[in-house]
Amino acid sequence: MSGYRGGRNPWLLVALMLACGIIGGFIGVLLRPVAPWAGETLMSMGASSFTLDLLVVSITLGAVLKLNFGAVAGFVAAVIIFFRS
Repeated sequence: MSGYRGGRNPWLLVALMLACGIIGGFIGVLLRPVAPWAGETLMSMGASSFTLDLLVVSITLGAVLKLNFGAVAGFVAAVIIFFRS
């Protein structure tokens, strides 16, 4: 991000969003027995796994992002923490 002119490191925001999203998603799943809406998957997007076989090495790649209310709350908390610090 060479064009970034702010005083904060944008990679810090990415790291905060990743950490808070994982923690929030985990909390959302834990709260599912008490509040079923907290652990409900809002959106699921990504690519299913695929394999590239090069005879010498085989590489399998794939990623799926599953958002629930806890993860979204974690993303919002990360943005608030980033801009308040």
